[in-house]
Formats: sequence, C-alpha cells, structure tokens
Amino acid sequence: MLDKLAHYGIRGSANNWFKSYLENRRQYVQIGDAKSSYKPMTCGVPQGSILGPLLFLLYINELPSVSMLLLSVLFADDTTVYLSGNNLKELEYIMNQELKKISNWFHLNRLSLNADKSNFMIFRVHQKPCTFQPTIYLGNTKLSEVHSTTFLGVKIDSHLNWNTHVNHICNKIAKANGIIYSVKNMLPTKSLLQLYHALIQPYLNYCTLTWMSTSKTNKIRLQTLQKRAVRSVLHLPSKEHSLPLFSKLKLLPIHNLTQYRVGIYAFKNRNTLIKFNHEVHSHNTRASNKGHHNYYRTSICKNSIKGQVTHVWNTIPIEISSGYISSKFQKEFYAFCSKNITLLY
Repeated sequence: MLDKLAHYGIRGSANNWFKSYLENRRQYVQIGDAKSSYKPMTCGVPQGSILGPLLFLLYINELPSVSMLLLSVLFADDTTVYLSGNNLKELEYIMNQELKKISNWFHLNRLSLNADKSNFMIFRVHQKPCTFQPTIYLGNTKLSEVHSTTFLGVKIDSHLNWNTHVNHICNKIAKANGIIYSVKNMLPTKSLLQLYHALIQPYLNYCTLTWMSTSKTNKIRLQTLQKRAVRSVLHLPSKEHSLPLFSKLKLLPIHNLTQYRVGIYAFKNRNTLIKFNHEVHSHNTRASNKGHHNYYRTSICKNSIKGQVTHVWNTIPIEISSGYISSKFQKEFYAFCSKNITLLY
C-alpha cells in the first residue's frame, strides 16, 4: 500500500503518516465469550475506517491497465471486464489469456478473488443462438454462464431486452401500489403523493437511459402500474380516465419520463452527441438548426439513448433548448413534457 501511495506521489511526510496509520495494528476474533490471541495485521486496512474505502480504491486503481484488450468497469470491490468480437472461439481464447493476467495480478497484490461468485455472459441477439459453448476459467475455477445478472442495481440480460429488469421494477411498484392503496382512505393526497415519490418514482428514475430501449409491451406494463397508483393518490376509482390525473399531479408516465431523461442528457451533451443539419449540408433550410437523424437498422438501436437523443432534441421548442443554464432547462422542459403527456396503448 505504501509503495502504491509513493507511486501516486504521496511521499515523504505524507507517506510516513500513512505508515504510522497502517503499521503496528493487531486484531483478534471473538465468538461468544471466547477470544483468539492477538495477531499482527500484515496487510489490509482497519475495517470500518473512513480512509479504508479510499485506500482500497487507490490499491486496485491499476487493475484496468493489467490487460490492454479487456475493458474494465470498477465500482468499489465489484469488477466487470468485457470483450467484443465476431468470433466466439477467438473471444474465448483471448478472455482466458487475459483473465490469467488478472488472476496473477490479484495474487501478486495479495488480494483474494472469489471465483465462485464470478460468472460470464454472452451478449447476442435473440435470433442468433450460440452454436459454440465457450469455457472460461478464472484461476483454476471454471466460470458458469448466466443469462442475466445484477450490475449496480440494474438486471442485465444476455439479449439486452431488459425483460428481467422490468419484471423486477414491476414487482417493486406493485408492492408499493398495495401500500398506497391500503392507506389511501387514511391519508390526504399530499401525503399519498409523497409515498409515490418515495416508493415508486426511484425505480422509474434509476438508470432509465440504460433500459429505455425495452419493448413497448414492457413500458405499457409500467404505465398500467403508474395509472393504478395515481388513481389511489387522488382517491379515485379504478375506471377513472388517467390522462388528466398525471397532469393534475404533475407526474410523467413512463413514455414522457424517458423523453424527459433523454432531453436532459441531450442538453448536457449536445455538442458531442448531436450533429446538426447545417453541419451535414450547407442548404439554408428551416430545419438547418435541427439535429440530423441517423439511420438505425435494429429496433434496439433505434429505441436506445443513441437512437432517441436526436429525435427528442428536435421535439424541444427552440425557446427551451437555446438556454445555457441546466437547472432552468430541466424546469422548463419538465413543464413542457407535463403539458404534452401521451399514454401508450
């Protein structure tokens, strides 16, 4: 740890300070009234300390540079590596070779890697089944293939249709709906709306840009649960028309919510994400300041953030999109989306 800190420029007195913080620590194990003898800590950091997470991140910071072929995503102690290509046999060989390097790096840095909790996934379109079953090893452990996994709270499936994640969200919202319905006759609308924002809205907001390319059927499922919730919030029967209810509560159904999220993302990244028509051709047309639409062959790409960003940007009124303050844009664009609510059927 001290060598790594020195490598990152923490030397001299600062490094000695960390040395005095880390050295000469002892630990023991207690089960009931029985205690083990004290043993010196020769590696690691004090558990539960404020500096512990920071030092751990510095310790594993060089992990992505171990392999020049694998792309890495690190979050705390959760590490994901991925590789893309057209030949599955070739990918299997490269992955096994690169995982050997990673396994050796863990061993040299005295880090334990739980291979039993590690697995791999093959991303592919549903129409093209795998004709070859790769065998992936991490150290001496053969990894098992999974078709869905949880990554930072999002359930990713091998076909990227997000059915698993939407099922998870629907189950959570259905339970929240049950809670709101059970107390709707005891609480005012204001309190019920707070419950909606606490129990339902976070699941709809979290990583929306990632799973927004899911099917229309899945979005209708989410919208149906939203409609049930807003009726409960306003103490209305189940047959009440829901379109004006969303406007009254200033809530966005799933279709408009994804539109709003894409609009914010486009506004913050418009200089790099959007290519405008006047950059493509020199014709002085009415749409010269609009975003230039690209052609996407598959529905996954067409409905993804990349495929939707230009389409959504072109629907935003110029008086809103021409601003430079993000907070002002979000407020005005939300009001615009609230006035133009559409439901999926």
